[in-house]
Amino acid sequence: ITIKFKKGCLCNIFMSRSSNYGYDQRCELFGTDGVISVENPKEDTCVSGTNTGFESSKLFHSFPQRFREAFESEMESFVDTVTKRTPWPVTEDDCVAAQEIAIAASASNALGAKVIYRRDSSESASKPKMPLQEAIISA
Repeated sequence: ITIKFKKGCLCNIFMSRSSNYGYDQRCELFGTDGVISVENPKEDTCVSGTNTGFESSKLFHSFPQRFREAFESEMESFVDTVTKRTPWPVTEDDCVAAQEIAIAASASNALGAKVIYRRDSSESASKPKMPLQEAIISA
């Protein structure tokens, strides 16, 4: 999936549910002033190097292994929302926008063509944290 934002920023997303070397999920952000890279967590941080190259431990195999802390944090937020009435960190508008973008990507794939995504900010009940107001989506 490629998303081109109104101001020209490009976002490329490649997803696959299978990999013979482990659950592979990376994120890289490139900009004019630098780069940010989030690598895959591994079973340990040991890396060995010889004259034949480098070796490291395997990637974690599954979601529960990789995202244990995230699941715990989500449960803590849920408990706080229920018991302390703290606002849920994900808004209804965040969910609707994510679904609309997924529908646009699916339509692009089915049509084999670019799809224009526009969202009228007046439609939202709450202001999203990072609003995607307009983009061209192609799959």
